Amino acid sequence: MKIKRLISVLFSVFLLCIAAVPAAAEGELYIDTKTVYDGMTCSYSEGYIPTVENGEVRIVLPLKGGTGSTLTVVPNLGDVSSCPFVYGNYNMTVKRNSKAVFVIDLRLKLLDNPVNGVYPVTFNVTTSDGTAGSFTVYATVGDVSQSGSGSVDFYISEVVCPDDIQPGSDFTARITLENIGGVTASGVKLQYSSESPALTPVGSTHSMLLDDFPAGEIREVELPLHFSRDAAAGRYSVNVELSFRTPGGNAMEARESFFVDVSSHASIAFDEPDLTGGVTEDTPVGISANVYNTGGVPVYDVFVSVEGQGVYSDLASLRVYYKSIQPGETAAGMITAYFYSAANYLNQDGTLPVTLRVTYQDESGELHEEKNIFNVSLFPAKAADPVVTPEPAKVNTQGQYWTILIAIISVIAVITAIAIAVSVTRRARVNIK
Repeated sequence: MKIKRLISVLFSVFLLCIAAVPAAAEGELYIDTKTVYDGMTCSYSEGYIPTVENGEVRIVLPLKGGTGSTLTVVPNLGDVSSCPFVYGNYNMTVKRNSKAVFVIDLRLKLLDNPVNGVYPVTFNVTTSDGTAGSFTVYATVGDVSQSGSGSVDFYISEVVCPDDIQPGSDFTARITLENIGGVTASGVKLQYSSESPALTPVGSTHSMLLDDFPAGEIREVELPLHFSRDAAAGRYSVNVELSFRTPGGNAMEARESFFVDVSSHASIAFDEPDLTGGVTEDTPVGISANVYNTGGVPVYDVFVSVEGQGVYSDLASLRVYYKSIQPGETAAGMITAYFYSAANYLNQDGTLPVTLRVTYQDESGELHEEKNIFNVSLFPAKAADPVVTPEPAKVNTQGQYWTILIAIISVIAVITAIAIAVSVTRRARVNIK
């Protein structure tokens, strides 16, 4: 039982040590959890624990990211009354190594006969360009199974979460909570939260009553959590706060934390072309080029194209380009295409196969492609209406006849008048003679 207890406690220390790893945003400092440096027996991801040898504790803290060429380190050793270390000026300046890593190597002298326990050492750091950060590493002194014999001492010894948690999903973190102190905590109330708005408790209730928690007891507690749809890939901290009373009736609080990783992948969706009713040949058709970023990371160099042997356009290209689309955002566009048919590339049912293709790159530069092949019914172009030749204008011959008759009568009247005038003149001359 003691061996099992010791293994459990050591596993607790392991989790406490790796709890120093924060979510790394762009430009921030973060712990290199994968590499083993001089003075380390394993990496942080493998459970690095500072070594204790020759009366001193050696803590190695490798930091990446940030800006600037040097790093100012100010260690905080905690309460002087309970700290097992010899107080002194441990401030230092660290330069980046050839791999652009700040490797902090701190050696702390131990007091004579220090009290066994797990002690936090906080490193407050600032780069020469002003990038700041704070990291806590836990150092184990002696046999931690003998620590805290006269007090309540809570630790999270194990955290179990689903693999490959994606943005927009609900999940349950199952933690193992232990009271490794020597007395019972009464009326224990647990509350949990996250400093990131992307990670929140499920529902409105984020607290629970654990009642009395005897010394040495181990309990599993389930914490329902939710990642927002736009959560970026990375590591997120969950804070666990415990309020309780000691056997003497004093109200006390304890705070622990653990980390949850979200492994977001690039993912997109796009509108399906609505051409179910068919199209008319050689007639312009608008096709949606809307793309939705449904993943938790940005996508880059997004191309939307419409392809097929019977597809053409009067535009320079049958595709739309988007430089980048952020998580949860939409890029909207439209492609104008024309369709025509020919027996050598039509389906047996006479429809035309057309491909809508979307290509994009993720943050690592890897190229992704998604496509949809759909069949379009074609209708022949409408024949042009025949040109109507106007009939020649009809001539009104009846009107012409009346005009000619009137002219003839007029001529006859004139001739008659002249004849009468000549006759009268002649008679007048005869009478005169």
